[in-house]
Amino acid sequence: MSSMVAKLTVAYTLIVILTMLVMLALGRFILEAEMVRGVDLLNKAEFREIRNRMVKGSLVLPEQSFIGDVQRDAVVDASLYYLQIRRPDGSILYKSQDAGDFELPPPAPDQDNWFYNSTTLGELRVGKYSVGPYEIQVASSVENIRVLSKRYYGICGILLAVILVISVPTGYLLSRYAFSPIRRIQRTAARISAENLRERIPERSARDEVADLIRLLNAMFDRLEISFTKLWQFSGYASHELKTPLALIKLYAERLLLGGGLDTKQKEAVQQQMECVDHLHSVIQKLLFIARPEAGEEGLNLKPQQTSDLVRTFAEDAEVLCEEAKLNFEVAANDKLTMSIDAPLITQVWFNLLSNAIKASKPGATIRFSSVGNDRRWQVVISDQGRGLPGAELKNIFQPFYKLQGDPGDESQGSGLGLAICEKIIKMHHGEIRAVNNAGGPGLTITILIPLRH
Repeated sequence: MSSMVAKLTVAYTLIVILTMLVMLALGRFILEAEMVRGVDLLNKAEFREIRNRMVKGSLVLPEQSFIGDVQRDAVVDASLYYLQIRRPDGSILYKSQDAGDFELPPPAPDQDNWFYNSTTLGELRVGKYSVGPYEIQVASSVENIRVLSKRYYGICGILLAVILVISVPTGYLLSRYAFSPIRRIQRTAARISAENLRERIPERSARDEVADLIRLLNAMFDRLEISFTKLWQFSGYASHELKTPLALIKLYAERLLLGGGLDTKQKEAVQQQMECVDHLHSVIQKLLFIARPEAGEEGLNLKPQQTSDLVRTFAEDAEVLCEEAKLNFEVAANDKLTMSIDAPLITQVWFNLLSNAIKASKPGATIRFSSVGNDRRWQVVISDQGRGLPGAELKNIFQPFYKLQGDPGDESQGSGLGLAICEKIIKMHHGEIRAVNNAGGPGLTITILIPLRH
């Protein structure tokens, strides 16, 4: 269970259920105790009636004087009480007649009220009282209490089921409400990136933990924006400072070549130096393109473009490049779409991908290109028949300076910035680019998805 909303819903439901269980258990204990107390009071009330028949003033009447009155009262209340009177010697002076041979045993000295299970009368609540030398026991059935307790358990079960049905959606709604500010923070924070550092999370007027978190995050984004701005400024200054020395190095190298006086080995060394300067200049340009802050949608030159025309123009050049590498180039599909794109940058992406596919393919292989679309997006697919890539490399090929694992001395792998630039350009178009190995055979497939702009 990964969702905090789900966890809080479960926790809320458990707390409510456990609280209700405790309250119902406590209610059952209190209710049963009060009912037993009520039986004790009724037993005591019956004893008082019996005592009134046995006492006159402060004197206890002789047995033959009160036994008749006691018997008449006991017969009247026989359905409610069981009565038993013991003489001082322990013999029974009187007991209720409808109990047959049943007798209550003598109680312990410290017992005044207790429960007694009888096979004849069932469970009884017994009270012990004294009138002069006589011991009086009054007992009442507690069967009604037990029946009521069982009904109470049934009602509790129904209440718990109702509470469970109510507490789950209530807990879910409360959890959703509690986390709604967090979700707003999450959505806003997800939009903040190196290309969008100016956006901030809307602050709340309330002075609570969420408001403090928002202020803390906004302060952090302020610091990040300052740091990125300084980094971009440094990149601009560094590129400007590097371009001039590189241009001078190349200029002096060209003068050496044009001036003559160099032997063959010296000319080769100077030419290699110029190639290194060109390569370094290209790397600087690529780094600036990736790092510059304005490389978002505002950095694009968007114009309506017929994608089919763009593909045909690209295919003409691609066929020439593939033919030179003894490869076949095939346009599998070319739907006619009108897209608002930066055509030169999109074409640059295609040529970067084509260059990689040519390097990965063996002579005689085929590179396939397709351009299809619908009313929602434009999909471009370039696939080759090379060796493909391990899964670990597929996750990293769009990272800057990442080079495929192979011969360390293989300079054909380039600077490791081409695919990073491709991803940058596609993201500038609000699209995505991904790479997968071919399912039906060797090779790699690059898929580009760009949402259609109306």
